[in-house]
Amino acid sequence: ELNITAGTGESAPARSMCSKGSGTSLLLGKLKLQALSVVLVYMVTLSIFPGFLAEDVTSEAMGDW
Repeated sequence: ELNITAGTGESAPARSMCSKGSGTSLLLGKLKLQALSVVLVYMVTLSIFPGFLAEDVTSEAMGDW
């Protein structure tokens, strides 16, 4: 099935396959979003884990201090 657009003489599927700029920018946008999510999870993990370890300190010599 061939759809001819008015005035250009190109078929619609051929024109959409040639425009790779929008596909690349869409892919980079999705990758940036996923990278930001990974960084946020990493930062939250690094901020919570040391506090969790500090809360779990028990010492028989010092008791409950």
